[in-house]
Amino acid sequence: MLPYFLILSAVIGGMWLAIDSTAGERERASLEPLLINPVARDRILAGKILATGAFSLSSLSLGLVAFMVAGRFLPTNELGVSFSLSPAVVAAILPVMAPLVLLIVIAQILVTAFSRSAREAQTLLGLLQLLPVIPSVVLSILPIKSQLWMYAVPLLGQQLTIMRLLRGESISVIEVTLCALVTMLGAAVAFWAARRNYESERLAISA
Repeated sequence: MLPYFLILSAVIGGMWLAIDSTAGERERASLEPLLINPVARDRILAGKILATGAFSLSSLSLGLVAFMVAGRFLPTNELGVSFSLSPAVVAAILPVMAPLVLLIVIAQILVTAFSRSAREAQTLLGLLQLLPVIPSVVLSILPIKSQLWMYAVPLLGQQLTIMRLLRGESISVIEVTLCALVTMLGAAVAFWAARRNYESERLAISA
């Protein structure tokens, strides 16, 4: 379940900023003055994505450090399990998670842009947090052998990669590249949808 908690830390880390920067600004009637400035809408969107992504990536990094430190104090020998999160593994997990963090952040901003209020955005993003549970539960219960096509599925590919890194298994360049490319493609599609929404004048209209 460790990959799930890492993904969840990235989701929660940027969630509140994603809500406040779109649905929150709409409720405070501060989004319309922002959008009428002589600045391209895609630049405004990119700024919100970068800010939210910084919080999300920071939350993920803190989560990794916390697990690395806590792992040294856990009575793993008494429990009959092995847990080791070394700095090398942490350094390998961060670039694996970076494309997924980008996809998560853009998806959050896209969802909040369609929300009529901050409360509605909070509810929708709360439901969105359940998505990472699905591959985590499947991988924890069913003895599934990883196949190449699985790395082309965002969330599943990252969780498989993290699990193999924790086990000290080797990962091929094809698997890592496929995982990153497909996730980046998903992020590009989400950005396109968010950009179209930001070009609409209805975005600034509050409920």
